[in-house]
Amino acid sequence: MIGKVEHYARAVPGLVATVGRLEVKPGAGNVVPAEANATLDVRHRSDETRMRAVDDLLETAKGVAQARGLTFEFERRLDQNAVEMNSPLIEASVRALRQRLPRPPHDERSRT
Repeated sequence: MIGKVEHYARAVPGLVATVGRLEVKPGAGNVVPAEANATLDVRHRSDETRMRAVDDLLETAKGVAQARGLTFEFERRLDQNAVEMNSPLIEASVRALRQRLPRPPHDERSRT
């Protein structure tokens, strides 16, 4: 399922989707886990795109579980609307980074 999350995220411009935490029980070597818990973090500047991605990924997980004869449960812990970052703050951050980061070798300005 982790690979499916990554594949989905790469197919949607601007989408970030990760499995943030994975816990398997009993967690012993050479033992098939009886239970697995994971967190799914999904971000996008468009709430519509983000919510569609969450719904699609949850449906995919349900399908994977069903195909393998497993149960699937989920709990939404945090569902926060996207917030546009303040433009002057973005511009100030970019200026500060440009002053601190070395210029790439192909940058003509770095040759002076």
